Amino acid sequence: MTLNFSSVTANMERLEETFNTYCKIVMDGFAERNAHLLGQEAVEKLRGLNTGAALLGSLCQSAQNKGYKMYLILNEYDNFANNILVDYGNERYHSITHGNGFFRGFLKVVKDYSNSVIERIFLTGVSPATMDDLTSGFNIADNYSSNSAFNNMIGFNEMDT
Repeated sequence: MTLNFSSVTANMERLEETFNTYCKIVMDGFAERNAHLLGQEAVEKLRGLNTGAALLGSLCQSAQNKGYKMYLILNEYDNFANNILVDYGNERYHSITHGNGFFRGFLKVVKDYSNSVIERIFLTGVSPATMDDLTSGFNIADNYSSNSAFNNMIGFNEMDT
């Protein structure tokens, strides 16, 4: 399943709503496309859920019940968080990435299912600050950003620039 968080607005007043709506659209579609694997009950269960964390948790539970593994791609995982930091400041940024912040809670679900259902996670983003702030909630990853063996894998290499 692929989530591209560049689609999430950085308007602080609508951020959580936009995040949850985006997750609902993507995860409902994922469940419907994979109903032959997850079962129609998984699709029906998602209809009553409205937060990204609850939706992802339900999908993972359905996959686990059927004995399936998932690959999760979180593209631009830090996009809206970086924009919040720039546009609204540190306090509002912390409200989503620390404590009971909704984004931290979403990544906690990823972490909770990482050993059982989520086989691989691939995160792309630009800000090590966001990863640092989320690591206690998401401390299961290896950061390959500074590993030269992966320099040409994604993005610009030295020759391109």
